[in-house]
Amino acid sequence: TYYYIACAPILALITGAGLQKIFDLLRRNFLRLVFVLLLCALWLQTWSSELGRMFTPPPPNPRVEYLSAASKLIGKDEPVIILSAREWSGFAPYHLKRRAFMAMFIKKPVDTRPLLDTDYFKQNGFRWLLLEDNAPGMSELATGIMSRWKTSRKVAVPVKAPYVLYSLSDD
Repeated sequence: TYYYIACAPILALITGAGLQKIFDLLRRNFLRLVFVLLLCALWLQTWSSELGRMFTPPPPNPRVEYLSAASKLIGKDEPVIILSAREWSGFAPYHLKRRAFMAMFIKKPVDTRPLLDTDYFKQNGFRWLLLEDNAPGMSELATGIMSRWKTSRKVAVPVKAPYVLYSLSDD
């Protein structure tokens, strides 16, 4: 990862100095060989579980499956309003592969009254609303957003996950 790469030169220097110190203490070649074999055994033991994970597909994630199924219902150029009771996260927009407005800034809800008063969402093509984890505390906001359209209907997505998708329309 990025952080490991940034620290790798320092870690390599410290590891090299530590190995040199150990090799200085182990004067006999036999003990040095046993030490190197011990390091190799530890390395193999660590990587054996990693190799198993690399060749085994991960279990399906219902959240990812739901968002993938929902993205097939939402047009490519249609942005989505996402209401979440959690902190801001790019998880849902990423897996929807759609532009999104997330009504959360870090861990605080965004004041959307000015957006609702000026019909920002309607004017900018938002026709979808995704509630995450039933968004407790966000029901008033969801109701306020949905009231701007003539109809708002719950869309059935064939995957069970902690989301609810609504279609917003003036038809």
